[in-house]
Amino acid sequence: MENDAVALACGVSQSLGPRWFREAGGMPPIELVPCSGRYLSLSEREEIALLWAQDYGI
Repeated sequence: MENDAVALACGVSQSLGPRWFREAGGMPPIELVPCSGRYLSLSEREEIALLWAQDYGI
């Protein structure tokens, strides 16, 4: 299984590697590199959406 090989290469147990992968939704974490500051981060977009739903203005 590929996950087992990757876990061993990273120095973690064969059960921990796949668990990390599942917890990340089967995808690498979204913010692998720092944002340039030009675009909103996912957490900033979520905060705006929550405030918008609560009828906060600009």
